[in-house]
Amino acid sequence: MYVFPVGGSTGEHPSLSVEDRKTHLDAWVAAAARQNLTMIYQVGGAPFPDVMELV
Repeated sequence: MYVFPVGGSTGEHPSLSVEDRKTHLDAWVAAAARQNLTMIYQVGGAPFPDVMELV
């Protein structure tokens, strides 16, 4: 199994807006699907309402 920090490995991803995170996730899900890869996306570490929206 390969793990890629698609949200950045320096911590910048949580500073994005929820809309930006959704756009980012949609792009990665589409790219992963073309390669027959499974995506696992960490939604925690944000305010709870944001986590629920991302879930």
